[in-house]
Amino acid sequence: MAKQPETIGPYEVLRLLGSGGMGSVHLALDGEGRTVAVKVLHPHIAAESRGLERMEREAAAMRQVRHPNVAEIVDADLTGESPYLVTRYVQGLSLHRIVEERGPLEGEALRAVARGLAEALRAVHAAGVVHRDLTPRNVMMTDGRPVLIDLGLAVAPEATRMTQGVIGTPGYIAPEVFDGQRPGPAADVFAWGATVAFAATGRHCFHGATTLEVFNRVLNGEPDLDGVPADLLGAVTAALAKNPAERPQADALTGDAAPAPPSAPPPAAPPPPPAAPLEPLRARFREAMRRDDADGAVAAATELWRAAVATEDRAEIAEGLRALGEALVAKDDHHNAWANFEQGRALAAEVGRRPTEGWCLYGLGVCAAAHKDHARADHALRHAIAIALETGDPTLESSCVFELAVMAESHRDFPQAEWMYDRLRRLSAVTGKTEDLAHALHGLGTCAVEQRRHEHAEAFLTEALRVAEGLGDTELQHWIVDDLLRARPGRRHGG
Repeated sequence: MAKQPETIGPYEVLRLLGSGGMGSVHLALDGEGRTVAVKVLHPHIAAESRGLERMEREAAAMRQVRHPNVAEIVDADLTGESPYLVTRYVQGLSLHRIVEERGPLEGEALRAVARGLAEALRAVHAAGVVHRDLTPRNVMMTDGRPVLIDLGLAVAPEATRMTQGVIGTPGYIAPEVFDGQRPGPAADVFAWGATVAFAATGRHCFHGATTLEVFNRVLNGEPDLDGVPADLLGAVTAALAKNPAERPQADALTGDAAPAPPSAPPPAAPPPPPAAPLEPLRARFREAMRRDDADGAVAAATELWRAAVATEDRAEIAEGLRALGEALVAKDDHHNAWANFEQGRALAAEVGRRPTEGWCLYGLGVCAAAHKDHARADHALRHAIAIALETGDPTLESSCVFELAVMAESHRDFPQAEWMYDRLRRLSAVTGKTEDLAHALHGLGTCAVEQRRHEHAEAFLTEALRVAEGLGDTELQHWIVDDLLRARPGRRHGG
């Protein structure tokens, strides 16, 4: 049996709480003496580097959740040898144990569970995350209030979920998950219905003698809701619909009977003042950036951001923040650019605007590189590449690849730099960006010069110069000519 660790990161371990498919959970103390639950990931999960990137992103989103019905993630270290997540520790008994030992809940106690869990899901979904394993065992009861725990599966690496097949608890897994669909918020709503039904009746609403029977009933049968009170029956039935599109959203699951319609419609609110159209402002920003007019770009981006705020469209606000960050980078104001990119990234992640999130991560990488924080730059740029591959954006991918190539070359990691420059060269054929081809060839040439492979260097640099001349980029031409002069003497003297 593995020895109980004395510390995990900065946390003093008190005892093992349990172990599961994701890892082991320990009761621990933080630096201020508060109890927390620390989940240490199993080694095979920690080895999924690409999955850990997604896990870190979703853990960051979950850390924004502050709700009395959610045991939120308060810390995470997913970069060390033993990655772990830290959540608020909730003392009490699980809903499953309470119902098993004391019988079904009734009246206000049952409604409090239904309401509290619906509010917990609303908070989790607002962070852009799906819990994926809401069951009575993952609900702790403290002073009559339900608290949703075990957010570890919510931030599980994608590759891990795929290799383990359908993940979740039989009877609480939504039908669409069996068809290979990625669990969405509607899957959590399905689990909410099954959990409330269990709390009301003391039995699984998709009960069966074997797991296969349970799965078959979820897919093809009807739930046993006998004993669910009338004021909850409608919401529970709707939540358990086979078609996820027919289930209500979490914010509609109040746990109470539907309110009576108002006797008269409320007075109409006055229409908001019309917002400035965004597309002309975007065009002004793009034109200023094309002209290398940094001051004009900042002015246009600021106006674009303000107009986006007036629309109250969070996706547009995120895009406005990204534009403002890009304009500030053009002014070499990386400090303020960073703040705008970070706000834009968080907002884009919240509303599921993946392209904007990716470009904000790229901007964060550029800013970190400018501050010589290469580890953070590498992290952000590789996250952005993952989003570029997910969304099919070769322009974002090539932008990130170029920054990574330059960083690798500056660290004299020439094999990595050459690999990245060659990737940039191939991407230029997809994006049609001739300037990327010029930079890729130039980079391959300078890497060859540094490694004293002068014949290769001259070939790359000569081609780079030809492309740069076609672009009319005189500054780049000067750089290439200087590197050609470094390459040719070495070749004449035998390298």
